[in-house]
Amino acid sequence: MRVLVLNVLLSGFALISVGCTLEANIAGQMLPSLLRPDGGDGVVDAPQISQKICANGPVFSQAEMPSGETILAGDFTRIGPCSSPFLKYNPVTGAVESIGPSDAAVGEAHVIEADGAGGYYVGGYFEAKNGSQALIHIKPDGTLSDWNPQLSRGALAAGVSALKVHDGVLYVGGDFTAAGSPSLSRTALAAFDIATGDLLPWAPPLTTDSFGDLHIRSIEIASGSIFIAGAFGAVGANLHVSEGVAKINLTDNNADTSFAATGLSSQSGKMKWHNGTLVLVDGGGLVMLNSTNGANTGFVAGLTAAPAWGGFSDYELKGDELWIAGMFDAVNGHPTRNIAKFDFSGATPTLDTGWATTYEPEGWVSQLKVTDSHILSFTNGTVGYWNKSNGTQYVPAVASPVGEGTYLGALNEGEELLYVHKSKTLGLPETRYLVMYDPDGEVMPWAPSPNDYVKSVVVHEGRIFVGGRFTNIGVTPSGKRYLVELDTDGEVTSWDADANDEIYDMRSVQGSLLIAGEFTSIGSDGMGAAYLAKLSFVDATGVPWTTQVDGRVFGFDIEGSALVFGGGFSTVDGQAVENLAKVDLNTGSLLGGTPTVDSWVNGVAVIDEKVYLFGQFTDVGGEARSRLAAFNLSNGSVTAWAPNIAVWASRAMREVSGKVIVMAHFNTYNGVSYTEGTLVLDPDTGAKVADPRNLYSSTVWLEE
Repeated sequence: MRVLVLNVLLSGFALISVGCTLEANIAGQMLPSLLRPDGGDGVVDAPQISQKICANGPVFSQAEMPSGETILAGDFTRIGPCSSPFLKYNPVTGAVESIGPSDAAVGEAHVIEADGAGGYYVGGYFEAKNGSQALIHIKPDGTLSDWNPQLSRGALAAGVSALKVHDGVLYVGGDFTAAGSPSLSRTALAAFDIATGDLLPWAPPLTTDSFGDLHIRSIEIASGSIFIAGAFGAVGANLHVSEGVAKINLTDNNADTSFAATGLSSQSGKMKWHNGTLVLVDGGGLVMLNSTNGANTGFVAGLTAAPAWGGFSDYELKGDELWIAGMFDAVNGHPTRNIAKFDFSGATPTLDTGWATTYEPEGWVSQLKVTDSHILSFTNGTVGYWNKSNGTQYVPAVASPVGEGTYLGALNEGEELLYVHKSKTLGLPETRYLVMYDPDGEVMPWAPSPNDYVKSVVVHEGRIFVGGRFTNIGVTPSGKRYLVELDTDGEVTSWDADANDEIYDMRSVQGSLLIAGEFTSIGSDGMGAAYLAKLSFVDATGVPWTTQVDGRVFGFDIEGSALVFGGGFSTVDGQAVENLAKVDLNTGSLLGGTPTVDSWVNGVAVIDEKVYLFGQFTDVGGEARSRLAAFNLSNGSVTAWAPNIAVWASRAMREVSGKVIVMAHFNTYNGVSYTEGTLVLDPDTGAKVADPRNLYSSTVWLEE
């Protein structure tokens, strides 16, 4: 069995990986994975997919046992069959139902809206399998429709934050600037005919707010008008100034000038209409406006916060009940922790002093969802359950599958919650950093349980070597750290590398284990070189190696007898060589032919006599290069390959089947805003390969 590991949400091929819920998770990542099952130099072509699994973090390495078992190593804590990002969940029975495909899109889903016919619209920041950006339609049968609204935002990624279905029309709000085919101007607002999918002429103009921002975050429709909230200045063909929230006619593009909300932050968010009142989040507080004229109703929820930086974060309306959440000890003097209930049957909500929680453990409730009989609260990635009747904690029959990074959907269906999420590992048991699959793709009872991530795994003649950041590992905790040999029972063997710091990369080379990392001492005899060393597979003693490096080595690749490595160093063999070097694999002697690099190199991949680099640099060989570059192995000349990414935390780079895979946390790719994930890049053009994956969790294909 062979393994192809890809991190998904937004991925390309020429892999440069940066960071980790729609396909793989629409957020997942193409994790930097090197397809070298035997730890050697061969690259495995991708065969037919027989099973797909997902992880909630990067899968850095994999190796294959002679008997067909596959080992996966990385920075994950859960791994297994991929779950759909679109789920219904019943908090009373624990029943979970998938309502959409697991491979619909890659990115973050922020809002979900029923289409009125059994299907759903999903909006967010993602690329869909059908080519759509930021908005997709899940049909009643659970499949992805072909509909593509063609939302765009110039060179930046378009996003959708608000959806509302009304009278056969889908109203969309976000930060896009165009829609439809042919492309027509639509500034943060658009409307589509549900029956045909066609873009409608409704297009109220919007201007930026006083900060230069323009983003619609909420849409409500009531009494023949559409209300919008977000960041904007003037609205409508009549350019009515109403920063933060506005009222627009449904029959034309004009704003209702009699509606004039004042004193808002112009950064308004979540909004709901209730009995003539608009309830909205504004500047982190809860504001209530008269929906006829925009006047503030004067509602006050005085929070006593502990600690002082606590406060309000979310709310829900359920019938005539208003629920607020955040981090507080009391509301208007009434003791209730983090969740409070108001009666909203009248014109102004009144605090229900007979209802209170004793929320434990303490933590900021960032999201709240209310069903007919229960409340779900989300705190630091955990889910709390509460009885609506009295605020006591409730233990469901089956624990919710909701996990970290969950974005709850915008609607309840009776007792069920409908939501989208960023994790494709919901409901999976904890499996930390290292896992073994049998040839049939089933998890084996092999649990070395490292206490931190594993960066590299090598199988040599049936023996398993793992390196990373762990400081304890083994079914029977060994206390050994950074680099060990494991047997097939998950126990640490007597082979003792005695490394004193983290391992980043390893390979079986010429009968020895070649190791790169942060260590300054390694080997059972202490004779391994610092940062880049060779150890004996027999007894972990240092193998004579003339290359001396004065700083950390993050990664390397091999082409013929040339070993190319990158890191954060300033000399090699006493010569001034910064961050990138090439040595003879046989002698260890320094070779010429590498360009200068002005900062750390975090990953190296060799493809067809070209060396691809990923790191923190901005200059390579005198050429401006933003974190990505390539040069010719033969003479060191920098090529024209120059994708541009803004990175704030690095991971690794790998070559897989002739593509460049980069794993890292990054802000932009060629000027397009992204959050984090993996890129798969074409090695000739630098273009991101149009192969949507998951930005927030890894997708791994187990292949026969």
